[in-house]
Amino acid sequence: MNKELSINAVKRVEIIVSHNILTEILKKLDELHVTGYTLIQEVAGKGDRGVVSLSSVRVGTYANSYIIISCNAQTAENIAKEIYVYLSKYGGICLISDAYEVNH
Repeated sequence: MNKELSINAVKRVEIIVSHNILTEILKKLDELHVTGYTLIQEVAGKGDRGVVSLSSVRVGTYANSYIIISCNAQTAENIAKEIYVYLSKYGGICLISDAYEVNH
């Protein structure tokens, strides 16, 4: 089956938050009618609140989760508005960038 290639401009939303608030963040995404995302758990890194090392992630002490979303501009803005409170209180990061999605 040969389908014609279809590429759409989208917003890529990347969120890294503490595993402790992941359930709340995912609930907010559902409330915003986000239709899909990719979730990577137990990520390590360094930010303004210190280092989350691989060793601390392995024992579950300070595990972070990484959420990737492809959506339109309005949904990206709505996501940012809703999770800002969590980022301010618990730390983490939200990045919004332009991307292209290959439809299949």
